[in-house]
Amino acid sequence: MCIRDRFNTKHGLQISQEKKKEVEKAALIDDAKEGTKEERTFQLWINSLAMEGVYVTNLYSDVKDGLLMIKVLDKIWPGVVEGKRFEKTPSGNKFKMIANGNYIIELCKKQKIVTTGIGGSDIADGKQNLILGLIWQLMRANYMQIIGGKTDEELVAWANSMVNKPPGIKNLKDPSLKTGRFFIDLLAAIEPDVVDWSLVKDGTKDEEIEMNAKYAISIARKLGGKIFLTWEDIKRVNSKMLTVFVAAIMNIQTVSYTHLT
Repeated sequence: MCIRDRFNTKHGLQISQEKKKEVEKAALIDDAKEGTKEERTFQLWINSLAMEGVYVTNLYSDVKDGLLMIKVLDKIWPGVVEGKRFEKTPSGNKFKMIANGNYIIELCKKQKIVTTGIGGSDIADGKQNLILGLIWQLMRANYMQIIGGKTDEELVAWANSMVNKPPGIKNLKDPSLKTGRFFIDLLAAIEPDVVDWSLVKDGTKDEEIEMNAKYAISIARKLGGKIFLTWEDIKRVNSKMLTVFVAAIMNIQTVSYTHLT
């Protein structure tokens, strides 16, 4: 069976009439915030999980009481959290915050997350490097869930068949990806009406590359994608983040669109 058949590419693809009425052009959204790229990536990832009542604006202060990370763990591995095992109102109580931190470490160990060198008190104290290391592992676990069993080669073959502009890209380290145009073309292949082509640039200058990258991310989010890479990941051709970006775009197609038979 060919890649095209396996991943339901645009051949025979049709947006439902109900969905068609909802389509409008995607706007360019710049959600760059203060902080390092790593901090911004983790905040984007947590916010992409779409947990009720959760929107992270300050990573280190938001994780201190343990409730945020407990919610994240239950989102990644539904049912892993036992309601009676954590403090639901820990704010201002260091003992309760540490207890939640200890429970987070216990849950992480059960999911084979490396917790060497970090304890519940480190989370409650907001120790940045240790928190970043732990969150990176959680994000990676979620990243692997999104990708599933798909290989880079399969993702590239699917994307090239969707865009249908030979010769396409060679792999997810292809230097041409830095312009952002390929991803915009890929998203347009899924839903042409969502792209405002007046916002799309050649990508020959740094400011054009930045704008295209931000717009590709904006389009993917507009279509309901679970997106947590930064525009710098596209510019730098960060192959790990581009792998999950393409997988997320594939999921947009799978979840949101109907296919002719």
